[in-house]
Amino acid sequence: MGRVVEIADPLVSLSLNRGFMKISVDKIDKAQIPISDIDILILNGTGATLTTSLLNELLENGAMVLVLGKNYSPSGIFYPTDPHHLHKQKINLQINASKPLNKRLWQAIVKAKIINQAKILSFFSNEEEKQLIELSKKVSSGDPENIEAQAAKKYWQKLFGKDFRRDYSSIGINSLLNYGYAILRSSTARAVLACGLNPTLGVHHHNMENAFCLVDDLMEPYRPIVDFVVKRISEKNPEIKELTSEHKKKLAKILQIQISLNSETTSLSNSIMKLCQSFVNSLEKGEENLQFPLSPLPIEFEII
Repeated sequence: MGRVVEIADPLVSLSLNRGFMKISVDKIDKAQIPISDIDILILNGTGATLTTSLLNELLENGAMVLVLGKNYSPSGIFYPTDPHHLHKQKINLQINASKPLNKRLWQAIVKAKIINQAKILSFFSNEEEKQLIELSKKVSSGDPENIEAQAAKKYWQKLFGKDFRRDYSSIGINSLLNYGYAILRSSTARAVLACGLNPTLGVHHHNMENAFCLVDDLMEPYRPIVDFVVKRISEKNPEIKELTSEHKKKLAKILQIQISLNSETTSLSNSIMKLCQSFVNSLEKGEENLQFPLSPLPIEFEII
């Protein structure tokens, strides 16, 4: 499992040095990290610089480079363009997938997301969130009734209080959610590309300005895990006003969280990879066969 490395200091310069990413401040070398150890490099804030040779080396090694914009929302992602050896075949599968199949895939994704939201709530209230479980049973092919939104309204209020509103531009808890989702999105994009899929061709998201529609589809059932971590952090820090370096360190460990999948224990990042592989399998067989975690609750996770 590689590392999530964030660069937030505006004075930092990043360069390539014999297979290492060299970190310098005011021309003074501070640290070196093996390129092979980096899964995701996060560039946060303004002023940091990096060389094109370093960027090329990171991409050639399959790392994602994530640039954060306002309130820690991603403004861009650099990813490798070297095609998977079956890249054309996988894209053809995506293009030729029938509308009924895409609708069934989205139905399964939404149901899994709502069930995971219910499990997260049950952890904090010591009882299963029956309302969400019942809503998950009502999700039909393509979710035309938008049960996802109905569940979200109940979910957010029960998780963070009646006054909470999910707002990308708001500070506090929303900033932590933005940061966690950015890491989750990068890891999902990495898995999508590793499976030879085109991230632009989604099953539900079809925004022409979004180059990661499929990524945003497949990451949905994993969002509650980020919510869980943010909730635990907020319990220790009830008056969160801003995203601190300590919060970032905790959220950067999300991909290492151990969860249950198919009666086995695996990391969150590996679970995402298996979901993407099962997505390919679904396209090949022409039927929904997605593999979601049995429980989104982390088996091991230290809280600040």
